[in-house]
Amino acid sequence: TYKQRLRQPRKTLLNSSVHKTAWRYELILTMKKVFGIPFAPSGFGKTSKNQAHELVLSVIRKASSPMPLENIKRHMARTLQGCAGTQVDRLHFAIRAAMTPADLWMKRTDIYQAVAMQHGQTEASRRINQLLSCFDHWLPAHQLSKV
Repeated sequence: TYKQRLRQPRKTLLNSSVHKTAWRYELILTMKKVFGIPFAPSGFGKTSKNQAHELVLSVIRKASSPMPLENIKRHMARTLQGCAGTQVDRLHFAIRAAMTPADLWMKRTDIYQAVAMQHGQTEASRRINQLLSCFDHWLPAHQLSKV
C-alpha cells in the first residue's frame, strides 16, 4: 500500500510507480485550487514532467489573459438562447454594438430580465453567473459577484 511504500528507503520510493504518479496528482490539486480547473488537461496522464510543465504554463497563460471582446459578445448572445421577442432583439443589437466590456457588463440586468421572463429566475441566475469568468481581468474583482 501507499503507507508501506512511504516507509521504504528513499531510493526505492523514487523508483516506485507511486512516486511517478504522485507529482501528477499534486499538480492537478494545485490547478484545481489556484485556477478552479475541475479536471486535468487532456492527455495529462501520459505526459512527462516537462510536458506537464508546459501544459500548466499554457493554462496559466490562458487564465491570466483577458477574454477578447468578441468572445464575450458571443457568450452573452448564447445566454439569450431560447428567448424571443422585441426586448431580446434589442439586446442582441446592443450586444453587437457594445464597444467595451463595461458596456456589456451593464447589459447583464436586461439579459437577466429577458431570460427570467421566459425561463424563470433560477435559469436566469445560472446563465448570468456563467458570464462572470468572461469579465475576469476586465473589471475589478469586487464587481464580479454572483446574482
